[in-house]
Amino acid sequence: GSAVTGASGTGALHVQALGKISATGDISMNATGQNTNVAFISEKSKIELGKLEYQGGIGAAAGNDANLTVWAQGDTTTGACGGYIYATGDVKVTSQQTTNSFQALSNYVPDYSTNLRYDLYCNNQLTTKAAAFTGLDTKLQTRIQSDKDYVRVGGDFKYEGVKGALLVQGARAVTFDQKAEIKFTGDEGDAAIQSRHSTVTVGQDFNYESNHTKNDLFVDGFGGVYFNGGGKIDMAAATTSNVALQSNAGDVSFSGGTGKKFDVKFTTGNTGDLDIMAGRDVLFNIPFTSTESNSKIPSRVYAGRDIYSTASNAHVSFLSTTDIGSTLTWVARRNITMNGILTASYTGTQTGIMAFQAAGGNITTNNKVRISTENKNYVLFSAEQTSGCGVANGTDRKS
Repeated sequence: GSAVTGASGTGALHVQALGKISATGDISMNATGQNTNVAFISEKSKIELGKLEYQGGIGAAAGNDANLTVWAQGDTTTGACGGYIYATGDVKVTSQQTTNSFQALSNYVPDYSTNLRYDLYCNNQLTTKAAAFTGLDTKLQTRIQSDKDYVRVGGDFKYEGVKGALLVQGARAVTFDQKAEIKFTGDEGDAAIQSRHSTVTVGQDFNYESNHTKNDLFVDGFGGVYFNGGGKIDMAAATTSNVALQSNAGDVSFSGGTGKKFDVKFTTGNTGDLDIMAGRDVLFNIPFTSTESNSKIPSRVYAGRDIYSTASNAHVSFLSTTDIGSTLTWVARRNITMNGILTASYTGTQTGIMAFQAAGGNITTNNKVRISTENKNYVLFSAEQTSGCGVANGTDRKS
């Protein structure tokens, strides 16, 4: 069955069904003047959409928050409909929200990091959560969630918000077939993209942009995170913003066609963390560059097996100018293999440790290595620490 309740003025639009919701035509909702909450909820089945566009206002009070909810709860009965969400067209959300009575994003995002992470010399950090995860304290604005199945967007996904949080979460895979773009302008907002038991995949460009001081980005795919079209993460005015790209049991992979690359930029004084952590492999299949200026960024790359630059043009660069205490640590429990150029260039006298450690295997560089620092700390390259967290090495990865 289904139920539709509509209201004028500041009332909510609420579409709820015990079974599936199928609305495969174009849906365009402009609630910028009414602060209208919009919800599509399937209690025991799935939600099928075509193109979805929602424009929300600044928010007023409880019930008039200008929130969007697309929620498929699925069914617990064996063999019943799992409850996926599939939008075949573009999904675009534009929010002006600055007032919100919903709970903080952290209440909706469980922790899956039991394999993450070990630090240098196998220092056990398995109970330490990524800073981007612990920083998800903005109140929820848009919720696209499947409790028991997948979430898939067939067209482009675009979210632009002011203050408020974005959640895209599936029990199974979360897939953006084409581009995924997230932007926060002018105030605090957080974003979490999470697959609780499977993978997060972006087919084309992944672009994230923030021009506020405090915006956390958390991308978490239990079985893997795959950026297949390159992308960028631009913290244009960040001062306490964190980024975490993690997979508890799978790979974190950066890929793309000819000319594609993946860039992370902290372009003003930031004191946040950059975490790239995989229970299996961290795969650099295209050029990857992290750039910071006048910042204090602990940058970590961790792999339960290998950190692997797979091609001669898959260069990996960490660049910092006039840093104020940044650190760079790579820890692979098996091998570190570089087919592209490895560059770590830090200027300033306050740089912390720079270290590359293969705890159970080898460090193999098949291309140039460019390391530069202006401080007096040593740069560590360490391989085959067989005790502790090291994973027994098989055949080395080579070009």
